[in-house]
Amino acid sequence: MKNDFLQPRALGCIWLAVVSTFSSVPSANATTIGEAVTQAFANSNARQVAIETIEAQNRQVAISQGDRRATIDLFAELAMEQTNDGTVVGPRDENTQVARQAAIALTFPILDGNRTLNQVFRDANVLDAEIIRLSDAAETISLNAVRAYIDVFRRRQIVNISEENITTHVTIATQVGQLVEAGRLSEPDRFQANDKLLAARLAHSGAKASLNDAISNYQLVVGMAPRGSFSIPTVSGIPRSADAIEASAVQNSYLLRIAQKDIDAFEYQEIISTADWKPRLDVFLRGGVETDIDGAEGTETTLSTGLQLNWTFYKGGTRKETIARIRDLKMRAYYQKKQVEDEVRDLARTTWNSYVAAIERRQLLESTETNNEQIVAAFRQEVLAAKRPLLEVLDAERSLFNIKVQRANAQAAVAFQQYRMLATQSKLARHFGLSPFGSNLTADFENRVKANPRGDFDITATPLE
Repeated sequence: MKNDFLQPRALGCIWLAVVSTFSSVPSANATTIGEAVTQAFANSNARQVAIETIEAQNRQVAISQGDRRATIDLFAELAMEQTNDGTVVGPRDENTQVARQAAIALTFPILDGNRTLNQVFRDANVLDAEIIRLSDAAETISLNAVRAYIDVFRRRQIVNISEENITTHVTIATQVGQLVEAGRLSEPDRFQANDKLLAARLAHSGAKASLNDAISNYQLVVGMAPRGSFSIPTVSGIPRSADAIEASAVQNSYLLRIAQKDIDAFEYQEIISTADWKPRLDVFLRGGVETDIDGAEGTETTLSTGLQLNWTFYKGGTRKETIARIRDLKMRAYYQKKQVEDEVRDLARTTWNSYVAAIERRQLLESTETNNEQIVAAFRQEVLAAKRPLLEVLDAERSLFNIKVQRANAQAAVAFQQYRMLATQSKLARHFGLSPFGSNLTADFENRVKANPRGDFDITATPLE
């Protein structure tokens, strides 16, 4: 009788398929990781919220620009007037009549302490910040999609490993039964083999449950169920040291750019707030028509033009405190930026450490798996020679199974940490070719509005297909 379970097996064959999938060319019905990320971004509610915020802020810029343009006001009045003129003797000393008047005025601001101009600059600065926030959201959405994709990939691999484990234990249990019938093993050995088979099936059931959870999370993040096979390509351009990734993260950080925009906004707000104590000068042109006004009969027209000056010299003694408050807020924004920079540096270094640890763990598990394959093969031969009990072979099989599962996790961890390093450098969305707004929208509205304070800016874009 041939005892196949006692012969050395190519236990690495399954894992060879697992590893090769990370760099294999996907089949025609496969879903690539880039497709999953693109789908997740297109379906993201967070993206839609950010886009609506950008569009609303763009309209706020247009509103602020309107404050720098001329205003036209129309005035009209219809009233019953009763007059009593003591200088008139006779029947006309009292008179009731319908008084009518209408006027139109055009006003154009000349000086306002640079209030409206800096309102435009501030609102354009906020618009830039919202665009940068959308780019930062793209990094988070992309990383969440990558995590969900890799999780489904590794859970599928673990299910495959569990199925192979069941097949192995079915073979062992069958052959142990044959050996028991032949008198070469005892009845308790049959019980032990069947017990390990049940344990293998329980492990498979747990693996399938975890896969279903991963699929549910994938549907939530990506917006659709997993389709076809998955593959994880090798990521290029990974930094070679912790210092390199830290420098790149600080240089490219969207969060730091947003923090700087917050500081710039207070620069504009300081000018806006102090404009309350500066003169406002407007040029005006007015025209009006009056009929039967103040007891007089007839129609009178007027036309006037000139300058109007308004200047607040005193406002409850609040000027000093207003300026001090804005400067306090500006300093707070400055220290918040320093805090963000510290967090970016720390995240970069911890991400690098996690990547290095994942690689080291994967390498150790590769060596451990090779050793355990040799142990299993040796134990099987010793069982035939009655030098080792069957239980130790079954325990060795269990250890080998656990190591293969750990290696699947370690391989997935290495892949995820590579993408995480791109996200730490604000390069992940760009890696997948994502355009956060659906077009080439650049956060440069502050500079553009300074070049043309009264111009309009178009931020409309076609949806991602």
